[in-house]
Amino acid sequence: MNNQGGNVHILLIGLLASMFLTTVFVVALQLFQATSLKSWSKLALDQATHAATLSIDHMQAAHGNVVWNEAEGETFFWELLAKNIKLDATFQPAPTSRLRRKPHIHLLEFVRTVTYPLTLRRIITVDDEDGKKITRTIDVTVYGPSVVAVMEVHYPLWGRMRSIVIPSVASVRYR
Repeated sequence: MNNQGGNVHILLIGLLASMFLTTVFVVALQLFQATSLKSWSKLALDQATHAATLSIDHMQAAHGNVVWNEAEGETFFWELLAKNIKLDATFQPAPTSRLRRKPHIHLLEFVRTVTYPLTLRRIITVDDEDGKKITRTIDVTVYGPSVVAVMEVHYPLWGRMRSIVIPSVASVRYR
């Protein structure tokens, strides 16, 4: 008890451990926020893609021919996406939105083929913050007439803006 040598060493080790744990906490928090943003964006995109599938020609569908009304479907898509992600009239993020930049829709298309299931492959180009162009390959499986959408959202991670590419498929179900 009378020997108090080494207390500085214990203090330094405790200080280093607390700095390490603080760094781990900050990194984990940022990764959690990125994962949360991706999940939130995916749900909003899925709902908007489903809304786009509701605009089919019902007279044609009654005869077994699924025809997508592209203009109406895109309108439904953008309206619901703007409401769910909280975009203003110019499709920029509102102050209450979790996004800091406008989401970029790379693809919104109706897919119909003779045989199903179909693996649809699309190649998109994403602009990196440094001005580099990154090519991403999107593979989705379609099990019937469907609307396919691909959205890119940006999130801050370690002081830089990163991008997430999110695909969505919604099948047209006429009943």
